[in-house]
Amino acid sequence: MKAGQTLVVLYSDKLEEVKEFYELLGLKFQKEKHGKGPEHFACDLGEVVLEIYPAATDMSKCFNAGTLQPFKLGMILQVDRGLVVDSVCEGKIRAFREGNEPDLSKMVLTQDPEGRRVELWLV
Repeated sequence: MKAGQTLVVLYSDKLEEVKEFYELLGLKFQKEKHGKGPEHFACDLGEVVLEIYPAATDMSKCFNAGTLQPFKLGMILQVDRGLVVDSVCEGKIRAFREGNEPDLSKMVLTQDPEGRRVELWLV
């Protein structure tokens, strides 16, 4: 059997801030709404779609202490390396290392406005 991923959904209490963070990385989002569902943002990354949905008020019961639990998202970005470096230098993106993380010239470890770890591989 062969399996793959086609969709990543981030639920957020800070919808606009999270969208703006990922746009700093060069991603382009479109506003969408399906049927009676909430307005959200979607970005087509080729074989995977990244969506940012508003967190439902009753959703907090699913997470510790009523906050969204972070997870690590790994992305390979074919973007201008200078775009990411400029955003780091201007303080718009916080880059850091952990343990034996690789050289930051190839990989940037950061986090979005809600604390989700984002590993950016720049190619």
